[in-house]
Amino acid sequence: MSQRNHRWTRSGLTLAAVFVLFAALASAQSTKDEYVERRTGIGFPAAIGSLRRWGVVSFAERDPGLGIAVRYTTNKGCRGDIFVYNLGLAEIPSDPDDQVIAQQLQQALGDIRTQERTGTYQDVSVQRSEVAHLGGAGSPKVRHAVLSYVERGKREESHLYVTGYKNHFIKIRFTFAEQVRESCLAALGELSGWWSVTLRK
Repeated sequence: MSQRNHRWTRSGLTLAAVFVLFAALASAQSTKDEYVERRTGIGFPAAIGSLRRWGVVSFAERDPGLGIAVRYTTNKGCRGDIFVYNLGLAEIPSDPDDQVIAQQLQQALGDIRTQERTGTYQDVSVQRSEVAHLGGAGSPKVRHAVLSYVERGKREESHLYVTGYKNHFIKIRFTFAEQVRESCLAALGELSGWWSVTLRK
């Protein structure tokens, strides 16, 4: 089946819908234990630096190709959502320069633009879009975009990352209000460092 027919929104599940699910649903998993995504073997710890795992949502009953979403938060209001999914594809490249990975980032940006059109976000702008190292020099490269927008009257900054790992897409969205930017960028560094190590496994 083609990539066109296996879009992240094929079941109507946009990033915005995921956020609604997180708001309504607490994780069925203990937040004290590691949560392991069985197909990739990725272990999501209860804490990553200042970030605490807040919840896990599985979309397997709706569509196995949509995988899972894991949320991490800090007491400063930083929030990071990590998606692991394959859209039913047997092979997914790990090269961020591959068009398949680039399309996933564009899809995520499109979801955010849709939220602007519906009025959830205002004044959306893409600050930059690039292929960059996830952590410091020598760390794995990923697709990365930085956005700015207004939600509920507050200016927010959001970082999007997309890459491939063990024939799955890994998508991260890390968002915070401009008032806590310094603290949240430090938390994003903690998350990026952890992911850099994970992607080498």
